[in-house]
This record gives sequence, structure tokens and C-alpha cells, in this order.
Amino acid sequence: MTPQIEQHLMANSNLTLKRVMLNNLIGGLMWGAGTVIGASLIISILIGFFKTFNFLPFSDQVVKTIESNPASTKIQK
Repeated sequence: MTPQIEQHLMANSNLTLKRVMLNNLIGGLMWGAGTVIGASLIISILIGFFKTFNFLPFSDQVVKTIESNPASTKIQK
């Protein structure tokens, strides 16, 4: 074993199981949140891009349905 590997193992030997589990939990939560945020941004950019070319014809129907909904007119008042 090289001295660098031994030094790394000795540095990690002081970590408790609780600390390792907490770090892994936080890392997993951040990875999941980043994935969701990134996917949402990519999808919204793609929808905006396709909408400029009228590639998504149903989007106009969705907007008209929302505008004709009585609940949406209450929000504007």
C-alpha cells in the first residue's frame, strides 16, 4: 500500500457510522433535487422551443381551457 492510500484510510477511520449515513443522506437528497430541477428546466426549454414552431398544437387548447375556466376568472378579480 502506498503512503497516500494509508493516509486516506487513516483520515476516514475517524468517521462515525452516524456521520457517514448523514453525509450519504444529504448527498442523495441533493442529487435527487438537482435531477428534478434539471429535468424540469430541460423540459420547459424544449416546450418553449417547440411552441415557437407550433410543434405542440395542444398547448393552445390548454391555454384556452384555463382561460375559460370560471375559477381562473375569480383569480383575476
